[in-house]
Amino acid sequence: MTRAHAAGPAYRGSRQLADLVLAAVHLDDPDPPAIRDRDALAAVLAVSLLAEQVLDGTIAATRDKLVWLQEPVAGPPRDAVLRALLRHGLPAPIAAVVDELARDSAETVWQRLVAQGVAQRARSRLRHGPGYAFTVLAARQWPRALLSSAPHRPGIPAHSAAPLAVALWRVLRALGLATFSLPAGSRAWLEAADPPPGIEPLLRSLPAPRA
Repeated sequence: MTRAHAAGPAYRGSRQLADLVLAAVHLDDPDPPAIRDRDALAAVLAVSLLAEQVLDGTIAATRDKLVWLQEPVAGPPRDAVLRALLRHGLPAPIAAVVDELARDSAETVWQRLVAQGVAQRARSRLRHGPGYAFTVLAARQWPRALLSSAPHRPGIPAHSAAPLAVALWRVLRALGLATFSLPAGSRAWLEAADPPPGIEPLLRSLPAPRA
């Protein structure tokens, strides 16, 4: 068996965790989302944005704090999350940084998706005023595509997106959203895989799933 078959199809979507989490929230129906509580969704996206920085090796999450591993020093960074971290200052409690990022987390992620050409501003049926909506069906399927690319059987070398897939799986499972169909082998691999270092402290700050 070739590695491509054993490890699932190649993944070609976004490799940013918050993009994938927002796509999973809109996976089956773009409006209404799976998480209707806007404050809860903002917190989830804030945690996901921080997890991106952990996965990139920019910051580390200890038991309850965030610390720099590679603090930006060459002028103000273009990345909105890095600017927020510099403004807040590290080390800092995870909960405090999540609260600050949550104020603009949804806007930050949607703007990234707009820049990628897979979303646009749209009027929501659930609230007055402008919102956003996915315009490319394939983008809403990114989470399933990434998770399906996980190894299908034990002993198969993990691909470069495996840490992202495991982090996404842990976030979706914590939110009660890890319910869509996947190859049985991929689901078992995701369940057994250890999360990337520093992800567990962030997961503990996620809001509890609501019925």
